[in-house]
This record gives sequence, structure tokens and C-alpha cells, in this order.
Amino acid sequence: MNNLKFFYTTLVIFFINLNYVLADNVKPFCSELLNKIKENQIDMRLDLPPLTFDWGVDHGIDFHWNSDYEYERNKDGYLTVFNVRYQNSEEKIFDAFDKIASGDIVTHINGGNINDMSNSDIDNILFPEVSDDINSTEDINTNYDLDLIVLKKDQDYKETNIKIKPYYNVQNWIYPEVYIENFRSIDSKRGIFELNLTLYYYWENPDLVPIYEELLSEYEIEYDQYNLGYCQVPYDEFESMHIWHPMLDFQNIAEESLDEARDDYIIEYFPEDEDTNAKAKVYNTYQWVGNTTLTSKFNFKAFPFDTQVLSLELTNFREEIPIEQKGLKSSFIESDFEKKLQIPDWKIVSKDIIPSHYISDYHYGEKRSMTSLQLRIERNYFYYVYKILIPIFIILIVAWSALWVKPEFLEARLTITIICLLSLIAYNFIVDKDLPKLEYLSLMDYIILISYLFAAVPTIFSVIAFNYHQKDSPFAIRFDNAAKLYGPIVFAITVLAICIIIFSQNSNTAMFIRSIQGF
Repeated sequence: MNNLKFFYTTLVIFFINLNYVLADNVKPFCSELLNKIKENQIDMRLDLPPLTFDWGVDHGIDFHWNSDYEYERNKDGYLTVFNVRYQNSEEKIFDAFDKIASGDIVTHINGGNINDMSNSDIDNILFPEVSDDINSTEDINTNYDLDLIVLKKDQDYKETNIKIKPYYNVQNWIYPEVYIENFRSIDSKRGIFELNLTLYYYWENPDLVPIYEELLSEYEIEYDQYNLGYCQVPYDEFESMHIWHPMLDFQNIAEESLDEARDDYIIEYFPEDEDTNAKAKVYNTYQWVGNTTLTSKFNFKAFPFDTQVLSLELTNFREEIPIEQKGLKSSFIESDFEKKLQIPDWKIVSKDIIPSHYISDYHYGEKRSMTSLQLRIERNYFYYVYKILIPIFIILIVAWSALWVKPEFLEARLTITIICLLSLIAYNFIVDKDLPKLEYLSLMDYIILISYLFAAVPTIFSVIAFNYHQKDSPFAIRFDNAAKLYGPIVFAITVLAICIIIFSQNSNTAMFIRSIQGF
């Protein structure tokens, strides 16, 4: 009998998949599924965020995890805070939100040293089992308070005792992944960069499980339920069902190339597993592949020895639902896509994921969460050293060499210094093509301005020395000798002092400078 059922099921799946290939459209099972969802959309209120089994005591604190869903510990065995969420499902602000922050280090929980605690020990404290009659924050007693010892990052890791109150929370999660395929361009002058990327995120939808089970039962399908229930749905078709879905996107988008983009949804059914006692689940997935242009704030104060941070500011433009970090870490941090990319004039030197919050005008001033995927890129400064800085210094040497011409040959001296000054002005136009019109001076601007000054000084000195020579004053020779000695020294000290000041006041400097600064 079982063999007959298996044969019948295999035959049904074969013809369903055959029709799918021939029709080149949504396969018949999926068409039936979409119709079922539309029929139940109103009765089941599928337009609302789906219910989840993830509920209980929550403090709003997310620590760093590794790829095995274990807590990441620093070299001392302590935990680092990844994010502090703003509010729970009751729209109450978590007590931890204003007390600790991303990057803080927690060393003790409820009197226990984290270094001596296992991951399960920590889980039992952070996510305790509670009775089923707890349905709100008011039902939770103070037994679930957290007494923490925290090393505060914004206070130079000063040790602080903090008490955190517990909150009730019913929470679904969004699981995003971002894959950067290629850099199309980086236009620092316009403050934009263009990427070819894949944005992929999924979320659990338990409300669709009974619809799947009803349809599978109707067709008497017991085998290979996952493959049959895997439905790739065009964007417009999914939207026509009017079921709830998050809307993750990058807040700093300047432009999307819709003609070259592709987006669709996937609905997946995971049958019940009797071996692991896992219940049946349904996940919805959205994936977008294409080119997108993003804005970024460039800081040119250390130009050309600068690094810049390119941010992909990922946020949910619909309900405030937390973003899970593991997928972002594996796709963005742990992948080595930067080794495969060729970015003209730049190279990627580090990657980071920074959670934060911002005030959303779209949501009437509401505080919203944002996850910034940050790429630190370093400019190819050797180009500017070889093509601009070294030629400038050579021009200055030539300009000051005029002082080795005898003071009575004023015309020869002036010819040398003026030609050098005009050459420096020409180099200014070369630099300007790479920079926007700034309200401040970059390091290169300072060097060029100082070079103007020190290219003009030999002209002035030549005139002074010529006047002394006309008067047969012996001071003309002493003046020339002093200018030859101290002029270059003053120039070198001035440039060095400006470099030290600018580098000490900016963290976006080249990596070899950052290593000296201790970043």
C-alpha cells in the first residue's frame, strides 16, 4: 500500500513539474496555493504581521554571534553588545535602550563572571522560560531583572553597574543577506557610488502553514513536499495577494536601475520532521538583483592620504521588526568579495556592521532602527605622491635654486621663480578635478597654498638681495646665505606640522597613518 502511495505521489509531482516546464509560468501547485491565499486573505487577516511562537521575556539586548549561533567572546571571554533594540511588540521602549549601547562589553550578569559561564548558562538568564499566562510586561515580575557590570565604550571602557528591567515581547525576525557582486563606480566628487548587488531577506509566516497543509491533503501528497511547495512568485503576482511583508531597502539610495534589475518572491514549505519534533514552517523570501546608486558622506580633510566609509544603510520602511545579524555577517563580513573586486583608484581595507537608530520623517518623527553595512576604502595615494607631490617639491627646489644665482642677475632669478610659480598654479587644476567645491581645506590644499607662498618667497628675496647689492652692502651675501639655509627648513617644518594636526584630528586617514595613530 505504501509503495502504491509513493508511486501515485511521484506520478502527480512528475506531471505537475512537466506542466510547469511547458507552461513557463508559475507551476500549477503554486497557482493553486496563490488562489488559496487570496481566498483566505480577509478571513485570516493575512495583511497583518504574522503571529510567531517567539515570545517571552526580552531585555532588548543583542550580543554578537558567530556563524554557529554561539556568542562571540573577546580575548577575555566577555560579550560585546551588537545592538540594543528600541521598543518591544507593545511599543514600549526597552529599559536597556538609554543605558547601554553597541560596542559596550558586558563582564558580569547577575553576579556571575561571563568568562566562567557557558552559552547555555547565559541563555537561561537572558531568555528564561515563563508560564503561558504571561501576556504582557505587567505580568513579568522583577525576578527577571538583569544586574550587569558593563565596560562603557563611550567612557573609555569605564566599569559601570547597570540594572535592566525585563519586558514582554512577541517578535518575528527578518533574516537579511547582502551580496556585493561588483563596484560599478565611485564618484567621490558627487558623493555617490554604484554597486551591483543582491538583496535577499526572508521571514517566517506561520499563518500560511494551514493553507499549505490543506492543499497538500487535497492532492494527497505525502512525499517530496518541500520541492513541490517551493514557489517562486513574480513581484506583481505576490503583491496582488495583499499579504503582509516587510520592506527592507537602503535608506541612502540615490537611484535604482529598474531596467537592469530583477526581483521576485519565494514561498517555501518545510514539512514537519518527526525525527527532530520540528513543526511545519513556511518562510517567505524576497530577492532583488540589480544596480543601485547610493549616497555617502565623503571627508576630504586628509586627501590624498584619506580613507572613506561607504555605507549601505539597511532599514525596514514598514513595521519596526528586528533584523537578525547572522546572515549579514556571513554574506558581508565573512565573505571575501573584496578580493575579487577591482575598484579603480581605491581598495577595500575593512568591513563592519553598525546598528543605529534615526528619526524618520516618513513615520512622523518616530525613532527607527537602521543597520549600516560599512566598507572602508583607501585611496590610491601613490598616484598623488608620484604625479603631484614629488613634482611640486621638485618645482620648489628649482624655485629656491634661484638664490644660488648671483644677486646682481635679478632678471635671471625672477625668470626662474615666476615660471615655477605658474607651474604650481597648473597643478592646482589637476587636483581640483578630483574634489568637489569644499567649505574647508584638504591636506593637499594646504600643501599647495604653502607651496605658492614658498615659490613666491624667492622672488621677494631676490629683489631684496638685489637692492642690497646695488648699495654695495655686504648684507646681500649674508641675506642670501640665510635664505638658502632656513627657507627649506621652515617649509619642511610647516608641512610636517600641518600633516600632524590634520592626521590627529581625523580618523579617515590612510591605513599606515591609522596604525601610527593607534586606530
